[in-house]
Amino acid sequence: MITREHLKSAHSTSLLSDVVDFLDSQRRPVKETDRTAGPYPYYGANGLQGWIDGFIFDEPLLLLAEDGGHFDDPDRGVAYRIEGKSWVNNHAHVLRPKPFMDIRFLCRVLENYDLRPFITGSTRAKLTKKDAERIVIPVPPLDEQRRIAAILDQADDLRRKRREAIAKLAKLSTGLFVELFGTPWISSASSSISDLGSISVFENGDRSSNYPSGDDILSSGIPFLSTKNIVDDKLDLGSLLFISSSKFASLSRGKARPHDLIITLRGTLGSCCIFDGPFSTAFINAQMMIIRPKTDISPVFLHAYLTLPAIKEHLQQIGNGAAVPQLTAKQLAGLPILHPSPSNAPSPPASPRSTSSKPITAPISRGSTLCSPRCNIAPSAATSPPLPSPACARLSGE
Repeated sequence: MITREHLKSAHSTSLLSDVVDFLDSQRRPVKETDRTAGPYPYYGANGLQGWIDGFIFDEPLLLLAEDGGHFDDPDRGVAYRIEGKSWVNNHAHVLRPKPFMDIRFLCRVLENYDLRPFITGSTRAKLTKKDAERIVIPVPPLDEQRRIAAILDQADDLRRKRREAIAKLAKLSTGLFVELFGTPWISSASSSISDLGSISVFENGDRSSNYPSGDDILSSGIPFLSTKNIVDDKLDLGSLLFISSSKFASLSRGKARPHDLIITLRGTLGSCCIFDGPFSTAFINAQMMIIRPKTDISPVFLHAYLTLPAIKEHLQQIGNGAAVPQLTAKQLAGLPILHPSPSNAPSPPASPRSTSSKPITAPISRGSTLCSPRCNIAPSAATSPPLPSPACARLSGE
């Protein structure tokens, strides 16, 4: 997330109005019911909205959300590039960079920009053209812009290849889970079934007027975690923001402790990591929640369970049931967790790289249930729909 604070010293700066031409007057909204399907993309605040039989623009352009954008979570993106024949509705500003601005560089500057200081509207957040024109943009020499954009494109490509590799390894997750925790206790009388809310404590972020924004965001201090800091269900400190100790002290909750689990409630639903590493605490943003396992539950086990493919698929399902995709504490509290009884729980290794010395006498194949066929877990319909048939989560490699 880019803020005005980050732009004060790196390069000379200009207002957005000085580096682009606004083409908003050419936009035309068309209701979905009045739209005739065709070969041309129809764009809005957050990307492709459908297809249409005509076009307005036919050039590389930059779209910046006007209303309905992800202004409260810029990590999800508030700007994107388009090119070719296209149609844009009135929910996105249409920007044509001036000749001294590289469109890829400008997109990188704006795509995760913290626009909250420029937003108006009490019921529906809106970035007016007048306010958008005041956005501060760094303007290095054109060759430098292109160099920076190329480096970031290469980094994105590497991340994409990494995600593809992780996806190919996902089929191994079930076997790794068994290897981590020794001989399976699945379908065993020594295991217990508990709702997640009964074996852990939930803590949301502080969403009061104290919530950090604008000049509160610093380059050092107490970490301020966002959804961007969870990558492949691990804590990623590569793009870390900070707040001051005094700001942190003024916040009443949302303060992570070592071995807490942090889960995303919006954006990429259900991404989960263990808070570990060099920092003793951190503040989470409004799109995340802390899950603090009680003393008889291993955070390593709980993290492994919550990141099983079947569980993540279930979280996606219940989160996408709302008008705005999101998970709630109530839904997560009702999630059934099959876990070893405290007196019979195997001791997990200190690191997922360790290998259990216990023999695996009952390996789980793809499609095995997490509990006995006799199990009759029935989460309350008020909290979440049941897990895949037969009311138990299925371990799936896909």
